[in-house]
Amino acid sequence: MDRQEAARYLGISLRTLDRIVATGKLTKGRRHKKTRPVVTFLDDELEALRLEIENRQRTKTADLGLRPQPKDTVAFRIDPYYSRLLSENADRAGRSVGEEARRIVIRSLECDASNLITEEIRKLRESLGATFYAFLTLKLGATPEEARRFVDVTILGK
Repeated sequence: MDRQEAARYLGISLRTLDRIVATGKLTKGRRHKKTRPVVTFLDDELEALRLEIENRQRTKTADLGLRPQPKDTVAFRIDPYYSRLLSENADRAGRSVGEEARRIVIRSLECDASNLITEEIRKLRESLGATFYAFLTLKLGATPEEARRFVDVTILGK
């Protein structure tokens, strides 16, 4: 990315980008364009720096007891039936309808990510269990029943 694209990507000014480069946190390179060379930055370094900036902002707002301000607005229409349910749930929880909708959407998205991680861990455990089963039966001379019992209890948690 060139200098302006990098600053836009990081959400900072060009001057701030120059200061970051001066501290050595970001390495600049050169690429030739039609009429002159331009300063460029590696995508991996920019991504790492973007994550660092976001984490620092989250920490600052958490220290102050503030929530970070949302950057994007999402609007959608729902059927009257669901609108009524949403309104009732919001009233019970003491929240506005918008806050309740936001909470439901975020919880749903985080749940999906959590389910993906849980599924990946389950697959890893099954692969590890198969490896241990083979090792126990082929190399250590355990019976198939002993090996299965060991894998089920210690690795698969059955």
